[in-house]
Amino acid sequence: MQLRVAQSALRIYAIGINMRHTHNLWTEFMTTPLRMAREKRGLTIQQVATSVGIDPGNLSRIERGKQVPSKDLAEKLSQVYGGQVSETQIIYPERFVTAEPFQADRPPVVAAGLGGSGAGHA
Repeated sequence: MQLRVAQSALRIYAIGINMRHTHNLWTEFMTTPLRMAREKRGLTIQQVATSVGIDPGNLSRIERGKQVPSKDLAEKLSQVYGGQVSETQIIYPERFVTAEPFQADRPPVVAAGLGGSGAGHA
């Protein structure tokens, strides 16, 4: 009985690690619509941050999906891009991310299996 409980606890722990790892993968290797719009227009983070009155560090975190902007800020950012990026895309970037092109100095993104190690699978 104790062995089954320990195995179940280990599976839950491994799944938790994989979920955190998956989130880190998407924030590191995925591009949000907000970032894509900025890069497409050739703007810097500093330029956009200044135009909406926030710190460039905050904008960087918002672009990477690590910080959620207020509704007012999402509206201002959407207006900067002429509505090309919706407020919903800015507030919920994980629903709209796309993979960045492969870069030689970064490993390729591995899908949900996270390298095929089998960790977290029952």
